[in-house]
Amino acid sequence: ATLTNSSVTGTDCNWTATYTYSVSDQALVPNVLTNQVVTYTGGDTEAPVLYNVPANITVQCAEEIPENPFATSVIAASYADPFSFSATDNCSVNVILAATDVTPLQESPCVNQYYIERVYSATDACGNTTSQTQIITVHDDIAPTLVGCLSNMTISACAPDPTWSVSATDNCIA
Repeated sequence: ATLTNSSVTGTDCNWTATYTYSVSDQALVPNVLTNQVVTYTGGDTEAPVLYNVPANITVQCAEEIPENPFATSVIAASYADPFSFSATDNCSVNVILAATDVTPLQESPCVNQYYIERVYSATDACGNTTSQTQIITVHDDIAPTLVGCLSNMTISACAPDPTWSVSATDNCIA
């Protein structure tokens, strides 16, 4: 068999390779088969692999929620960083890293009683995407404390003193 022509078209995402052969045998009068075409097609269908997606966490107050470093998508070199969220891909050198915060409908009327789904994702140049979700639970279970309150006591007066000032403090701002 003799390769008479070849061509490769497309990109890593969707490619076609075409090979044209001529074949002959060793007979006294050769039998020749020409223009035998073999075509291969393929492309990148494999999504990137995520590394170091943060584990689920619980915090007391909304102000303790870690900042989302990927609130805006970034294009990053495909690599596996052993210390922070990253991704690698089998074909693309660059992948788009993102993290989106979704706050599902909450039934609790309390300000510091809810959860956030932070969805980390990576998308390669061919549009293959993979994602993983971190759950951030906000659960304030520490009661406020009164400040300026005297302990229970008996006062020998005709009426209580209305000038006493009592306030409350809480571990959460909101």
